[in-house]
Amino acid sequence: MYKDQSYSVSDSIGIPDQTTYFSEYTLTKFVSAWSIKYGVVNISRNGFIFDSYIGLGRRNKNANTSLTEEQDKYIIYEPENSSIYNSSSGGIWLNIILGFKIGWIIK
Repeated sequence: MYKDQSYSVSDSIGIPDQTTYFSEYTLTKFVSAWSIKYGVVNISRNGFIFDSYIGLGRRNKNANTSLTEEQDKYIIYEPENSSIYNSSSGGIWLNIILGFKIGWIIK
């Protein structure tokens, strides 16, 4: 999986001993992941298919903004932006996959 997204965001910046001001900036997110899956497919005589799988992988995330480090530290989130931004950061996480698919063969 690979995702590279860029958003235009606007929030207030409240640096101590300065006037709080409104700033528009760019938020860029880059996410990549890889995984290994193991699965079993069962096909019944009447064409019903059940595919189950389990997997393990790694997820990398980097988020950056066009703000300076000081602006980023004192950002005051607008309510509509709080879900897409949680500070300029990155990290590596374990990615666990568990799922199934069902289907029907049409002849």
